Amino acid sequence: MGLFALGPGVWPMVGFVLLFAIGESISPANGSVIGDLFGRRNSATIRGVTTGFGLVGAVMPIYVGWVFDTAQRHTWALMTLAARWQGGRRCLVWDGSLGPGANA
Repeated sequence: MGLFALGPGVWPMVGFVLLFAIGESISPANGSVIGDLFGRRNSATIRGVTTGFGLVGAVMPIYVGWVFDTAQRHTWALMTLAARWQGGRRCLVWDGSLGPGANA
């Protein structure tokens, strides 16, 4: 999302689409990975929690529209979303799921 803030033109959008496609293409494997890692008993609970967090993204178009209507720019909304994603990544690193010493 932060690529849009780098400047006008088509190339930041192309970069965003490519990076977004990589992240979204792994989505079908999430269910099987969660089942393999945590077993059948906990799989549904974990999927429910992750889906609940994912639904927060459903209100983001409304938020981005409000920010644009208020500031006449998308920059602040995109930076807010980038910070939200960075916060999620930091939670995974803090948890030990990612980063040095993580079991791959």
